[in-house]
Amino acid sequence: MKQNKVLGILLWLVGIVLAHLIVFLLPQEMEKAEWITYGFTLIAFFSQLILWFTAWREKPSPEQQFLQTPLLFYSVCYIAGQIILCVIFALVSTSGKIAVIVNAIFLASMCLLFVFSLIGRNHVDRIDQRQKNHHTKL
Repeated sequence: MKQNKVLGILLWLVGIVLAHLIVFLLPQEMEKAEWITYGFTLIAFFSQLILWFTAWREKPSPEQQFLQTPLLFYSVCYIAGQIILCVIFALVSTSGKIAVIVNAIFLASMCLLFVFSLIGRNHVDRIDQRQKNHHTKL
């Protein structure tokens, strides 16, 4: 488990360095849209770090690990999507309003996925607890 944490942190560091390289080396000059996308990219990386530390703060059981997997998968997808947005906004010159709208919609959709994942996890956990106690009615 300790090796997985070290590997996760190393991959997180590689990802944030890659994002910085894309943001600062790809465009000729930084425009407002790139700065906005850079801010949302930092939000993505640090929200994933917070999610990791809260999800793995104590040694989870195998079923807890299984139930936390969708959250971690969505956080990785959010970072990958945000890096793609960095590339798009670095290559295409656009206004700051469009960058805010696109990044905010992407952030809101990922937050909804996180919430739906938590709802599903709680539902599965509740059903699992009921099944362990056969005297409880479904």
